[in-house]
This record gives sequence, C-alpha cells and structure tokens, in this order.
Amino acid sequence: MGKFITVLIASIFIFVWMHNLEAAKKSRNSKHSKSAVISKKSCSSVDKKINHLNSKLRAGYSLKKGEVMKEKLRRLDKKKYACGRKRFVTK
Repeated sequence: MGKFITVLIASIFIFVWMHNLEAAKKSRNSKHSKSAVISKKSCSSVDKKINHLNSKLRAGYSLKKGEVMKEKLRRLDKKKYACGRKRFVTK
C-alpha cells in the first residue's frame, strides 16, 4: 500500500510539473502576440526608428550587436507593413 501511494504522489507531481511547463510555454508565446498589436500611436514613429537603426548599422558594429540590430530592423519592417495595411501613418 505504501508503494502505491508513493507512485501515486510521484505521478501527480509529474502531471503538475508538465502542466506548469505547458502553461509557461503558452505565456511565452502570448508575449509575442501582444507585441504585434498595431495602433496609431505605435505606428507614428516607426520610420524614425528604422532610420535611426539604419544609421547605427552604417556606423559599424560587432557581430552580435549587428545580428540584434538586424533582427530589430526586420521586426520594424514587419510593423511598418502592418501599419500600412491598416492605413496608419508611419512618419
């Protein structure tokens, strides 16, 4: 009987742990979808941010910083496209 209870407690522990792991993955994915919300205010300075980032890229950078800046530039380009689809001004 004692072995059965130990196995039962262990299986419950594993189930709860797996459930928490799934919830953590979902919350990480929801953070990305929240950042994709497009509003007039968030679109108003996209071009300025793109120009600033391009000037930083032209000035020179290390490999790691360059990759980070290029990824930011890709995200800003996607955001600019999404703003244009909603007919928001990007200035």
